[in-house]
Amino acid sequence: MKQIMFKVNGEERVLDSHPMTRLLDVLRDEIGLTGTKEGCGEGECGACSVLINGEVVNSCLVPIAQVQGSEIVTIEGIQLSEDEMHPAQKAFLAHGGALSRTRHWRQRRHLQRRQFRPAPPASLS
Repeated sequence: MKQIMFKVNGEERVLDSHPMTRLLDVLRDEIGLTGTKEGCGEGECGACSVLINGEVVNSCLVPIAQVQGSEIVTIEGIQLSEDEMHPAQKAFLAHGGALSRTRHWRQRRHLQRRQFRPAPPASLS
């Protein structure tokens, strides 16, 4: 275990963590900032993107030891005020919500089709 000091969304943090723990896991599991998502886990999709010292990085690829003394901004940290989301947050919610609704509709349509299919004939033995 190693003591790591850094800022997240303007708040000083000091954590005792294994140096190779992914920043993504620390943000979500230890700090509770679940807006940063794990998608591919390989740094390809960008779901885990955060800003470290102003640079966009994939937090699934960053060991926590590398953020010693850094300033990190997550999706939660870009909120304009307590009552107003940043346009990027609004777009994320609108996009995710649309995808969720589409997925739900497709699943429901598939289930409805299955419900109305005739049952296979019973065995005549």
